[in-house]
Amino acid sequence: MDSKSLSEIQTSADEVASFAKDSEFGSETFTEFSVFVEKLSPILSELKENKVMDKPPIRKAVESLETKLRRGKALTRSPNCQSPAKQIEDVTHDLGRSLGLVLFASHDVSIDGKDKIEALRKEMMNS
Repeated sequence: MDSKSLSEIQTSADEVASFAKDSEFGSETFTEFSVFVEKLSPILSELKENKVMDKPPIRKAVESLETKLRRGKALTRSPNCQSPAKQIEDVTHDLGRSLGLVLFASHDVSIDGKDKIEALRKEMMNS
């Protein structure tokens, strides 16, 4: 995974946030989810700038984040999803866990960057 892949994940995060905002479910859960996903973009930018993706642990952690984002995207686009709010809540918590993995693996990220990751992780886990 390289900076190009991170850019693709960032684009995917932006799409997911947009889909969640425009979701026909229109619930507070989807709105909150879109805000959380929007906050991922600057974190992904920082990871890209720090060129930390050459380390296997952080690559795996970011791949986990990407998988959860794909799941969130599918949920926001699925009109016949059962209990969508609960599923989005679960994806939010899963994204928080994945951010925890990124935090754990990101030895070379600035203290400020780690603080941002931790703050968003806590927000997601407590939602």
